[in-house]
Amino acid sequence: MRITCGVAIAVLCLLMCSGCGSGDYEKKLAASVNTHAEQKKFGVLQAIPTEIAGAKDEPSIGISYQPPRAFLNNDVLQLDAADPRFAGQKISPDRVFPPFPSKLRGDELKFTLPGFKLTYEGYVKTGDVDLPYYFYVAAVLVGNKGGTTTELRNRVTATFPTAEGWKDVTVTSKQTGKPMIWKVLHLEEKQTFQHISGDPEKSIPEKHFGIFELWVHETEKYRVIFGWRWPKEIEGKTPVGDWAKLTAATLVENAP
Repeated sequence: MRITCGVAIAVLCLLMCSGCGSGDYEKKLAASVNTHAEQKKFGVLQAIPTEIAGAKDEPSIGISYQPPRAFLNNDVLQLDAADPRFAGQKISPDRVFPPFPSKLRGDELKFTLPGFKLTYEGYVKTGDVDLPYYFYVAAVLVGNKGGTTTELRNRVTATFPTAEGWKDVTVTSKQTGKPMIWKVLHLEEKQTFQHISGDPEKSIPEKHFGIFELWVHETEKYRVIFGWRWPKEIEGKTPVGDWAKLTAATLVENAP
């Protein structure tokens, strides 16, 4: 009888220990699954980070990010460069910069970003028209007066007075898992987009209801500015707004 009780107690202890181990295992498994799901989201971005640099072989500033896979190598635009899409032509400034006239200066200068580096351009088929979407990259030293949230908002509201104020958006860093706060300005207004219709050798300016967002984050040395612009009608096919948040989470300072 004593043996039976002893065995029962031993089995009970074993089951309890087994239960504890199973619980730990399940927690680790759940954490692993969550981590895998989190990383899988970044599969829509390019696997190899891009370092922020500039035209004419400027050195890297030691900050990198991962742009969406949707942008192919020939979708990178820089001012005064050859047009990668239309052979024998120079890139139109209306595609390199958002075509917002600068009412602040009383002229027709385009909306340029302080510390501008480059623009990514992509197209998506919508009916008989190829509509573009854009990702702008810029960076300035933190002490620079240009590119502050106040200055940028003044530039935007000079043309679009209804633009929202800055809001804090927190993303989880892909590298560290820690929260990263960005300032985001969002507007939805009619804007000019250079679309392709019929003749593949030409782009045609046309007004579309579009979305424009500015994302600003300060690292130790630099104020990084990302801009995103897309026509509202492509949202069901191309989730540019989701890409903006994912790309922001990949920002890394002092990239090796």
